[in-house]
Amino acid sequence: MEEISFPKSGLTEYAVEVDATDYNTMQKVVALWQQTGLSESYMMLQIDRNRVQMVPYTKTTSLVGRLWQQLQVLYRFTFGGWKLTSERVQQLKDYYSQIANQEVTEKVKVCARCAFCAPRVIDSQLVFEGKYVQILYNYAPIGLGGERLHFLIVTKRHCPTFSLLTQEEYEEANQLSLFLQEKVETPVRKMFSYHKTGEDAGQSVPHWHLHVVMTENAAQEWWGKLTVLRNILFGSFQLSAEMLEKQRQKYYTLLNSGL
Repeated sequence: MEEISFPKSGLTEYAVEVDATDYNTMQKVVALWQQTGLSESYMMLQIDRNRVQMVPYTKTTSLVGRLWQQLQVLYRFTFGGWKLTSERVQQLKDYYSQIANQEVTEKVKVCARCAFCAPRVIDSQLVFEGKYVQILYNYAPIGLGGERLHFLIVTKRHCPTFSLLTQEEYEEANQLSLFLQEKVETPVRKMFSYHKTGEDAGQSVPHWHLHVVMTENAAQEWWGKLTVLRNILFGSFQLSAEMLEKQRQKYYTLLNSGL
């Protein structure tokens, strides 16, 4: 149990915190959720450079139930979650002690049609290319005013879920999120990185991708959270083709300069 800890303010009851570089433990937690029937939908939110909070979502067939869960997590992320009793912490420790027996299954390459497998989509948003993953500028960046620093780090191969992600892909995605923070010229107050798996968690495209969002000040951070709320309720609002290309060219030049 040294690999995981229980957050003081959890976004869901079964949320745990894991070392951001501990790929194998994260895969074991996901396997445990799936094999015990707890959840096949989840979000991973990077709290700081070293820790990731893993948040499972309950399976639901109701659109209202799905939206309610996403709104609950957004509320707790903004205002703080519930604190667990010592008895509940012990129950969760007993549950998560099973991760030692979980096996990380062999990764299978899966090919399917999706937005992030379409060359025209990639070409319209690509700002940097790595060996295993690539960075896109989001066509519907969250926030209002200032530089809307919202990027997507996407695997080159079709990879529907985190459980199918290779360690090389995960490590390069983490490295490129830090690379982004170092390269942007706008002073960054806070950086958020997160990814979702499953419809219940709000995954919009069945192809693994990491959101990287940077804010300049507290006001922009609040507007970003309000944009997420709006997107949950009404869907996202995309940039015009001209504005998207302007932003893509700007960050393509910035990220590839000096290499």
